[in-house]
Amino acid sequence: MKKLFLILAVLSFGLTACQKDFDPIEDPATDDSQLTMDDLKVSGNFDWKTTKDIQLEVVGSGKEVLQIKSLQGDTYLKAMVNDGKFVSGLTIPSYTDEIVLSYNGITKSVPIVNNKINVNFN
Repeated sequence: MKKLFLILAVLSFGLTACQKDFDPIEDPATDDSQLTMDDLKVSGNFDWKTTKDIQLEVVGSGKEVLQIKSLQGDTYLKAMVNDGKFVSGLTIPSYTDEIVLSYNGITKSVPIVNNKINVNFN
């Protein structure tokens, strides 16, 4: 009987001693419920755009398919180059500083300078 009482006492102590307090501790300094868009402070020169427009001019020979991709391999544009010249505008992510052009079996990685790309595949 003593063993049974001892086992029950240890078991009940073990089950009640392992309870955790799940009430979150609220820090008044991190209470964002009172903030509004008027409280947002943004630098005056911050650009909200996530894309940029670039001018693209490609010179090649003959009728071939031009592929324009990101460095990660995402395709931005596929176009047929007629008469050896292709001129177009292109919208790309604003963080992009370099793109990959493939034309007539030649692949070039080209930097974007002043939102323009001029490439000659001849």
